[in-house]
Amino acid sequence: MKKHLKLGFHDALRVLNSAKKVMVVSHVNPDGDTLGCMLALGLALMQKGKKVLLACQDNVPTRFQYLPGSELVQTECREKVDVAVAVDCGGEKQLGRLRAAFFKARSTVQIDHHDFGDAFGRYRCWIRSVGGRRDRVPSYP
Repeated sequence: MKKHLKLGFHDALRVLNSAKKVMVVSHVNPDGDTLGCMLALGLALMQKGKKVLLACQDNVPTRFQYLPGSELVQTECREKVDVAVAVDCGGEKQLGRLRAAFFKARSTVQIDHHDFGDAFGRYRCWIRSVGGRRDRVPSYP
């Protein structure tokens, strides 16, 4: 494990709680997993009063545009944020053109339900599957 990486949901929560502006990024060519994660986390952070930028290199596919918050997804980010969160991204290459903006953040978090093949976030949260399902996501207090 790289020295600069830290594991743990509670560490990531602490970083998110202290942030004022957060960018949540999904992987390129978004599917339902990455969009659902990005939108759920982004909307939860907004409810907590955070300024949130939802970003994906590619537009939300038509079949997912019914999802609440999908209209908020941007294909670029020029703003500097306190924390950048990558969801469902197994490697930093999956951030596409948003990679540079992601690493400009003061802190980075990587959340995934896959094992971290290419760990790149300073803080990492691995959501284990339970009974073959990955719908048991820890709540954001």
